[in-house]
Amino acid sequence: MTGCVTRWDVAVGQWLPLGSPLEGVINAAVRNASTIYIGGRFTSVGESSAAQGADFEGLARFDGFDWRPLEGGGVSGGDIRAMAVGSENLYVGGSFVRVGNVEVTRVARYDGVMWHKMGQLDGDVQALSTFGEYVFAGGDFVTSSGGANEVSHIARFYAGFWQQLGTGVDGTVYVITPIRDCLYIGGSMSQRVVRTCIGAAGSTVGDDLEAVEFEGAAVSTVRVIVAATHDAPPTQAGTCVVPGAACTHLNG
Repeated sequence: MTGCVTRWDVAVGQWLPLGSPLEGVINAAVRNASTIYIGGRFTSVGESSAAQGADFEGLARFDGFDWRPLEGGGVSGGDIRAMAVGSENLYVGGSFVRVGNVEVTRVARYDGVMWHKMGQLDGDVQALSTFGEYVFAGGDFVTSSGGANEVSHIARFYAGFWQQLGTGVDGTVYVITPIRDCLYIGGSMSQRVVRTCIGAAGSTVGDDLEAVEFEGAAVSTVRVIVAATHDAPPTQAGTCVVPGAACTHLNG
């Protein structure tokens, strides 16, 4: 399968390719300052692979001209499903068991030079986000630390460990989106979208999860949460949800 990354060119009013096409699938993309990262399941990117003899291993960065492999190496034993950036670090999650030369358990941190393990989760990571001093992960997992701690599909990483948010949720988490002072979490759980917010007194985010109600068509799985503006909560701006292959907008 051949795919590519595109960018919207305002001057010409159309989508244009960003770098060379790749062989495989892109599951996630993030930007850290001027660097764009993509992750998924691919091993070669256009002519750059042939020129360098490089194996991208599901992870690449855009250097302003074309896609290049990361110096620290890519993933193996699975693919990348989610990416996030924060404090000059790149975070990746998915189904992989090794990144670079480091054995990991589906989630890892890259400091620009080396990869670092981030605890243990017993299922695939489908979503990642940074918010305040925490890294948040959502997915198929239910325990961390080799089964020692229950995390129920949504967890925050702090002081070297994954911690459960509130009582967790009862289904797979596919999206985690920070908007204003709240973190919105969507997926296939019975409460399709929940949120946790920083209180006026600066309470720790993640201590409580509350359901977010949407009017509109019933959907089975929420995969994308968007707001019309940075300051508008999704309950007012609308949420894009994906039941199967269709995309339905609720409340806008």
